[in-house]
Amino acid sequence: MPPRQSSSRSLVHRLRGSLEAARRHTRLNSRASASGSSPNVSVHLKKSATTATSRTRSSKGSSKPLDFTVTILPAPISDVEMGDATASTSAPRKTQVQMPRELPRPAFEEIDYERLTEIDDSLKDVPITFLRQHLHVMGQDFLQSLGSTTIPQSKTLSKEIDIMINDMTSIAPSHVLAVTGPKRPGAKSTKVSLYAVHSVVFAAQCSRMPKFPPMLPLPPHQAGSQTVRVPVFPISVPHATSFPQLLKFLYCKRPTSLIREMIPLAPPPGLFEDQDPSQVIHYATELAKTFTDAKLVQVAGEVHGLWRNLCGFCVDDELLWNTLDLMWRICLTALAISTGKPEVMISPPSTQSSSTSS
Repeated sequence: MPPRQSSSRSLVHRLRGSLEAARRHTRLNSRASASGSSPNVSVHLKKSATTATSRTRSSKGSSKPLDFTVTILPAPISDVEMGDATASTSAPRKTQVQMPRELPRPAFEEIDYERLTEIDDSLKDVPITFLRQHLHVMGQDFLQSLGSTTIPQSKTLSKEIDIMINDMTSIAPSHVLAVTGPKRPGAKSTKVSLYAVHSVVFAAQCSRMPKFPPMLPLPPHQAGSQTVRVPVFPISVPHATSFPQLLKFLYCKRPTSLIREMIPLAPPPGLFEDQDPSQVIHYATELAKTFTDAKLVQVAGEVHGLWRNLCGFCVDDELLWNTLDLMWRICLTALAISTGKPEVMISPPSTQSSSTSS
């Protein structure tokens, strides 16, 4: 009897059982549909295979951008001898900042199944919605894998790298992404950040993700920690500083965690789930009280950068886009309150005419 493959062999190996079951289930339902039985199940499978890839969403018309007059406080003058800071003699200055009222969604494109089958041919003919659901269910296993992986620091970037996996019962990453942002004018070099990833997570959710280099064969499994060589994939993203937040969301799908990581004030419980306008206003008011105009502009810039990444990768994830919409609304509302223009984001209470019969 051949030796049993380790559960750490790869992500696709862990998925294979579920995918084979899905393929058998699809064939059974197709035959049932042809014979006239169980039509509802067959229709559901057909819809699930196309829902995430065929719809096109866009912004609601051409809303005018919002103009804010923000106060920029001067930086304090550091007193080296005393070890503290003294107030600057410069006066605060006003500057105009323009923000789009809405962040439009791109026209989403279908996932390239050829790229999925290049990762593993057992993914062919598997409904993309089913694959995404199972990737989400296994999200904690993915995060455990990434958390147990150590990437060595290096001054040079090679095509392959040896990573240390401290828990070989987890799902081994397939690649290391070498992420850079746009090069700034006059800069001699660009910061490179390394992230261990599983290529199928990106291939299943990002239709414009460049093609990953071929995976390398994994070494024979051994107990405990193990060194694994994986390909390095250099990639330039629109906004490098928000890439870790996008990466984590693609694995775990947690709106509240994303809000907490993007906005520097803990959101109230149920903010995303309830979508209560009064709760959003209260949260935005606390932000306006806690942070300066400049800090609020910076936070909005980070959320806008995340949006640029979503558009660049063409991420088709309704939950992620809804979370982004909420964060953008919070940022604009906080800025509107902080700059004395709450009316641009907060509608006044509706006046109801009360009539009494005499």
